[in-house]
Amino acid sequence: IRYRIAATACGAPPESVGTHWSVRTLAQHLGVGVAVVQSVLSAESIQPHRFRYCKHSHDPEFEPKMLAVVGLYMQPPHNAVVLSVDEKTSLQAFDRTPPRQPMKPHRIERLSHEYQRNGTASLLASFEVHRRPVRPEPIKRNNSATFIRFLRRLLNAYPAKDLYVIADNGSSHRSKKTLAWAAKQKRLHLTFT
Repeated sequence: IRYRIAATACGAPPESVGTHWSVRTLAQHLGVGVAVVQSVLSAESIQPHRFRYCKHSHDPEFEPKMLAVVGLYMQPPHNAVVLSVDEKTSLQAFDRTPPRQPMKPHRIERLSHEYQRNGTASLLASFEVHRRPVRPEPIKRNNSATFIRFLRRLLNAYPAKDLYVIADNGSSHRSKKTLAWAAKQKRLHLTFT
C-alpha cells in the first residue's frame, strides 16, 4: 500500500480532483485513511501540494550554452573578470509624498503608502560575478549603440583584464553592429544564455 500511495501521489490526479493531490483526496481516491497517507507522504518526503515554476528551453544548443556559463561561474579564466550584464527598462520612479515619521520609543519608523510618480527610467548594469560589485548606468535608449558604449566603459574600467560578459539574447546584445564591434575587441568575450 505504501508504494501505491507514493506512486499515486507522484502522478497527475484525475480532473475531478483538480491540479494537485491533497492528503484527503489521495485517501479518498485510494480508499485508505488520511493518517496512513500522511504517514507515507511524510516518510517519503513527498509534498504533492507544493510546486515550483520552471522554464524549459527548446534551444537545441541549450546544454553547451549552459555549460559555458556555469564554467565561467565555477572556474573563471586566469586574469579575467566575469560580468553578468542586463538591462531593466521602464522602472517606475516613485517619490514618497509625506515625510517619514521617525522611530520613537515604543514605535517603529513609519512610511506613508502614498507616492508621487516621476515617470520611468531604464537601467543597464553589470554584476561582477566573483567579487559582487555592480556597475549601473541609466540609459535613454536600449539599442546597439548604447550597449556598445556600456561595453566600452567596462573595458576601460578593467584595463588589465580580459572581460567575459554573460548576456541574454536581447536584440541589442546580439545585433550585427554589436557582434562586429565585439569581434574587434581582443579582451572582450561575449557569452550568451
